[in-house]
Amino acid sequence: MTIKDDISAGIRAAVLRAEEAGTLLRGLEWPEIVTDRPADSRNGDFSVNIALKMAKATGMNPVHLARLIVEHLDKYSFADQIWVAPPGFINLSVSSQWLTAQLQDIFVQGESFGESNYGRGTNVQLEYVSVNPTGPLHVGHARGAVVGSSLALVLKAVGYEVTQEYYLNDAGTQIRLFTESVYAAYLRACGDSEAHAPEGGYTGEYIDGIGNSIYKEQGDELQIPSDEALRRIEIQATAQAIELIRYDLDAYKVHFDIWFSEQSLFDEGKYEYVIAMLSQKGYLKKRDGALWFSSVLLGEDKDNVVVRSSGHPTYYASDIAYHFDKFTNRKFDRVINIWGADHQGHISRLKAAMTALNIDSSKLEVLITQMVTLKSGRMSKRAGDLVTMRQLVDTIGVDASRYFFLSRSLDSHLDFDLDLATTQSSENPVYYIQYAHARICSILSSVDEDHYVNLPLNLDRLTHEAEQALMKELILLPDVLMKVSETLEPHHLTQYASQVATQFHWFYGQCRVILEGDDELSHARVELCRATQIVLRKYLALMAIDAPDHM
Repeated sequence: MTIKDDISAGIRAAVLRAEEAGTLLRGLEWPEIVTDRPADSRNGDFSVNIALKMAKATGMNPVHLARLIVEHLDKYSFADQIWVAPPGFINLSVSSQWLTAQLQDIFVQGESFGESNYGRGTNVQLEYVSVNPTGPLHVGHARGAVVGSSLALVLKAVGYEVTQEYYLNDAGTQIRLFTESVYAAYLRACGDSEAHAPEGGYTGEYIDGIGNSIYKEQGDELQIPSDEALRRIEIQATAQAIELIRYDLDAYKVHFDIWFSEQSLFDEGKYEYVIAMLSQKGYLKKRDGALWFSSVLLGEDKDNVVVRSSGHPTYYASDIAYHFDKFTNRKFDRVINIWGADHQGHISRLKAAMTALNIDSSKLEVLITQMVTLKSGRMSKRAGDLVTMRQLVDTIGVDASRYFFLSRSLDSHLDFDLDLATTQSSENPVYYIQYAHARICSILSSVDEDHYVNLPLNLDRLTHEAEQALMKELILLPDVLMKVSETLEPHHLTQYASQVATQFHWFYGQCRVILEGDDELSHARVELCRATQIVLRKYLALMAIDAPDHM
């Protein structure tokens, strides 16, 4: 249990005691009690606003209600002071002695500090990116890739068994158009200047590049249009597109455990099995030559086509089969998908299909990524203009790319400031954090460890305001990991890492680490630096960002 959880649980217990004592009415529906950090440190280290939320329901003044709860509150072992502040907050400050004890825990746990067994026994599949293998990834895809990979690291840190998966849409209309487009490029490489991509097909240098490479390997033996020629083109072109995607993802430190082929759903009979099951359950009907899933029977506004009048399955149909395979055949306890904003309307109908197949739809969670705008003094492009992931990482580097993609919640539009991302100053947040780590490494490398080896460590000497503030940030790492794992919002990592860096730079400016004539305090401050290094390195590792020794 984290400190915030402990405070919230204590408040809940106080409410129950007040109900038992008759000072609060029984049977009231109390919301989840949430503990937050006050913006102003004068309001304590933690604050709870439950009295403000419940004042109307109880018919009580919020300040009076807050005082009543505090009267029934057991003294926390870590609390230095608990008080009520208008208009009804319950505030709490932690004791210096407890803080120093937590610092000792950081040393004991080392690189595993903040980790837990919270998710042990739960098998989670995290599927993200999953772009058609028809071309290079652009910056819109990069956002989901970075968020997904960082979220996976956090979920693993709190005990979940995580499988990261890329769903290859290697079947259907888009692959056909891609194949025909590459075939046209191949024919042009053979000398046929009249060969053009089909209507709705793909164009660009990468298409020509794939066509040229196939020509170099095959010569002109595939010039005659035939099913066999297109089949061979599809295999080679798709393989090259997938390698291009892998190459881009590797540059962003994004790696998948499984690359799942959509085509395998058809080759292995999984698609036919699911369609037959839905038909047996009475959820499929024919209309206008097409096969429809009766979504309205499950609360949807309209039915949805699963097989077109042409006989070709829709993307929706294969997605139903894919998710049935996730839950039923591979037995994931929980499935988390990260999709682009254009898939927003697909969520409810996919959940309806899961319900029809006797799968608990609450086990399927979908995160939606919003648009990215690249900005600089010379340009402003939207992700839709196909600025590629590779172009971005080559311009600003992987660390800045990952940090800025993680800096905002997925459901917010992201203005990606290229100029700021390449600035080597405190204005650049990722530089600011990395510089804090590098500064600590410099301090520790200059310390004569033998000088302190026989000196008892007295962390109670860390009484300066800046020292206390830094320690209060360090101990929040377990709470942050729990928060990210529960909300699925890894942007909190950037926020708290920045706060740790800020507090460390303030401490460094206020407190000389090595003091002549006071080895005891010097020793304590060296160890505070070491604890900060552990926490900063952990935050950076969870974001897959380097923790440099020097800058």
